[in-house]
Amino acid sequence: MFSVANRSYFLKMKSKFFWQSFRILITCLILIVILRSINLDDFLQVIKQIDKIYFITAFLILIFTYFLHAHAWKILLLAQGITVPFSKLIALYFIGLFFNNFFPSSVGGDVMKAYLLSKHTHRGVDSTISIIAIRFVTIFALLIIGMIASTLGRQMDVFGSSIFLICFLVLVAFIFIAFNSALLRRINAFPKTRWQVKFGEVLEQAHNSISSFKDNPSVMVKTLFLALIFQFVSILVPYCLSLSLGLRVPFQYFLILVPLVRLAILLPISINGLGIREGAYIALFAQVPDAGVMPLMAFSISILGSFMLVSVSLIGGGLYLFTRR
Repeated sequence: MFSVANRSYFLKMKSKFFWQSFRILITCLILIVILRSINLDDFLQVIKQIDKIYFITAFLILIFTYFLHAHAWKILLLAQGITVPFSKLIALYFIGLFFNNFFPSSVGGDVMKAYLLSKHTHRGVDSTISIIAIRFVTIFALLIIGMIASTLGRQMDVFGSSIFLICFLVLVAFIFIAFNSALLRRINAFPKTRWQVKFGEVLEQAHNSISSFKDNPSVMVKTLFLALIFQFVSILVPYCLSLSLGLRVPFQYFLILVPLVRLAILLPISINGLGIREGAYIALFAQVPDAGVMPLMAFSISILGSFMLVSVSLIGGGLYLFTRR
């Protein structure tokens, strides 16, 4: 007969199995619908004719963005009193990319980075908070770029402005809760079981770690500035890929549509955003006035971008095997 712990574990695994199965099903259905609208022979012909200069430029820009991201991460860690060599952070970032692209959940990369960083720093909570914080800051920067671009680009008939604003307000609310000491005291005032007490201690550690950012406003300004540069430069990647395909869509549209695509793939309803990304590119880039991008071309931009990400993330796989020796 199952114990309570075994029953709980069984139910958890069963729930996880059904959820992963559902995501695989959704991914397959979306890809089937998309591929039915794409002629694969035409796609292969388009790929053969790409401009290699623009393609290589996009690849180099992608690599550069990772260094920007790692630098912003290092600044947050220094605010927590944690010193990690920049080379170590770059290695962890690539390892995270590998786990993001070759495991079913995009969260897997963050979990692996947190685990490996905590082994190096011996400060598990602070290490995890730094990774969550840098993800929040980069999303925050993405929303700022999207809001500004969609406000200035009103000639586009898209609903981006409302989406960016809603997501921005939700993120601000999360930040307010995270920094709210009074709320933490109220939570800790409730009677607790032994496990709830332990969770409360972890929560307090996390809050103290977050407070290190609040007490260093210059750090947050620097990190946000780097995150804005990171997001802006990273949008150049699909733009260069579009140029490699012979498209001449103004860059201002990429500043609106690429953030919308990236927000869409944050929804945990497919495997690593597969299918959602391609569908979002096709649907959103068709909205460009007087230059509606054909489904084949939008699909090609997405596939080329995914190919680059997977190729670069293989570096992380090699680094992970090397560090395990």
